[in-house]
Amino acid sequence: MMGNKTIDEFLNSSEINYCAATVEVGDRFYLIKRSDVLRVLNYCKRKHPENLSSLRKIGHPIVLGMDDYEFITGPGVRFDDLGSTILFCDVRADGRWMTRYKDSPISAIMPPESPGGAFKDGVFLTERSLAFQAEGDELKLREENAARAPNQIDIVYTWVDSGDPRWMVKKAIFSDGKSFSSGDNAYRYLSRDELKFSIRSIEKYAPWVRNIYVVTDEQKPDWLKVSSKVKVVDHRDIFPDQSVLPVFNSHAIEACLHRIPGLAEFFVYFNDDVFLGRPVNPSDFFDESGRSLIYLSQASFIDTTIPPELQVPTDVAGFNMQALFKRDFGFIPTRKMMHTPHPLRKSVMEEICNVYSDEVETTRKARVRSTSDLAIPSMLYPYYAWATGRGVLRKPGSTMYRYFDTGKSGFRTAVNEITKKPPHFFCANVTYHEELDMAEQKRLLDFMFKKLYPNKSRFER
Repeated sequence: MMGNKTIDEFLNSSEINYCAATVEVGDRFYLIKRSDVLRVLNYCKRKHPENLSSLRKIGHPIVLGMDDYEFITGPGVRFDDLGSTILFCDVRADGRWMTRYKDSPISAIMPPESPGGAFKDGVFLTERSLAFQAEGDELKLREENAARAPNQIDIVYTWVDSGDPRWMVKKAIFSDGKSFSSGDNAYRYLSRDELKFSIRSIEKYAPWVRNIYVVTDEQKPDWLKVSSKVKVVDHRDIFPDQSVLPVFNSHAIEACLHRIPGLAEFFVYFNDDVFLGRPVNPSDFFDESGRSLIYLSQASFIDTTIPPELQVPTDVAGFNMQALFKRDFGFIPTRKMMHTPHPLRKSVMEEICNVYSDEVETTRKARVRSTSDLAIPSMLYPYYAWATGRGVLRKPGSTMYRYFDTGKSGFRTAVNEITKKPPHFFCANVTYHEELDMAEQKRLLDFMFKKLYPNKSRFER
């Protein structure tokens, strides 16, 4: 497709180094270095005093002379009458040009070899979660966006029996003193039979699930009846380097889940304290094109300036993820994900492990939670899938969700509400809070489970 002749002639005559491409049959985008912005401003004053819009305020007309500062410092300018946009790029330390415009089809590119070159070797993304690849003078949807409806979906759990004497000895030998203070508390490994009732919720409300995998460290729940439908997978079966075992770090284990033998391309990762409260469908996890639904939380990642002694391991994993996205995509994710099941694709997990091979390997080698960890299913995967077109925001209000801390006094009220009107998903998380003692927490959990899931599943002895 030919470019816009008017803008092409100006850029070429000014000897401005630029690259450009047309998004499918939509707008023409031109990228230049911010150091050339004054020449663009002068051109606009001479040739286009009208029909210009600020990208900083979408649809806001620019009054040249009055809005020169906004023009110069903004992310770019749109020529409304020409259907074209010029984006002003900052130059990163690695030489890539990076745009600030949130609706740009690209995040960062290598500079063109000659003026007028097409986009190449860039990170292509938009807010609409469409990922592009450059094909000559056009940006086309990446092949990964081709519709592929999920036909088989598996469920994956991670589980540990912290009361197992053999496990306790291993943990004492291999992890003593190796975790920062907030990363290795006993409550992290506490089992209160949540897995049993979570599986009951799967059988009751998601009977379409193909297989259920329970990932453990040489353990198996006493009540579980292993079958062709429910399978126990040992850490040795999924860790590529078995010399790092045993591992007590959930981030390390989660970095290997996609390696489960026989796992479906589409799978949903459940923590054992996450439950279904009413019927759900595959469309609550993946859209019709096979994109993972992203469950954004209202909660934000904490500020990196918070003193280290007040940080918890998930905070640090969030910082690590944000640093990678700032480097590779030019933006910093700020919102956490809900404590819901995590819809994942095996191929995207594999891609993440290849793209960030060093960081993933370091995470896998950390026996207990560490300051170098990545939390892949719950932090890195959703944003990476979103940025590359394999993830999409769930429709607000399409499912109901509740989260509660079993150690807080509000847990009593939550149990009453949950048993009367169960949401689609809820998480009964145990943390360091002790407003309710463990005996009271267990009593409330037992009451809730008996009300919601009174019948044994066919996977119990």
